[in-house]
Amino acid sequence: IYCSETREWINVCEGLDEEWIACLNKWSNQPYGPNRKRNTDKMTKHTYFPVYGNMFLPIKHENIKILEVGICRGGSLGLWKDYFCKGEVFGIDIERYDVDGIDRSTYAEERINIGYVDSTNKELIDKHPFFQFNEYYDIIIDDGAHDPLSQLKTCRNMFSKLKNSGCYIIEDIIDDKSLNILRTALEESNFYFMIIDLRTLPRK
Repeated sequence: IYCSETREWINVCEGLDEEWIACLNKWSNQPYGPNRKRNTDKMTKHTYFPVYGNMFLPIKHENIKILEVGICRGGSLGLWKDYFCKGEVFGIDIERYDVDGIDRSTYAEERINIGYVDSTNKELIDKHPFFQFNEYYDIIIDDGAHDPLSQLKTCRNMFSKLKNSGCYIIEDIIDDKSLNILRTALEESNFYFMIIDLRTLPRK
């Protein structure tokens, strides 16, 4: 359950990695400048943390590359940096300024790299410096535009940037109609995929 007074999860976190929970608590309550918050919503508005906590535990100490599409206030980038202590974090967004009008370049720091590009535009993606590596990404998370056509275009543009053993995640599939659009397109493209429905969890 979620305790609104302490802003902490109780019981739902049981059995999860303590370092993961500590990172989530930190980045769910992170001050950023006067009267601003550089927070992630992966523990609050969205309930991804039990899935990610189990999924990412085996690789948390590896030299991975993780890319998130859609930066918002940059809190998730800080979360990934702290949890993947040897990892390199990349974030891209179509807009330079976040929802509070802060220049997203200020989110860049050691092991956090920020870029501006439209993830639905294959030509721009292929030319962008973040996609010129000899080694590609271990994890790509699409937390950008939450409509199925944009999610599908982003997936098609990004999937070739993923390692063979990598994991591609689409967050925030907004309803069953969107899910069916994505499911049909991915099946026709012979993608192997898994659907994780978190709508029954608290506050989802």
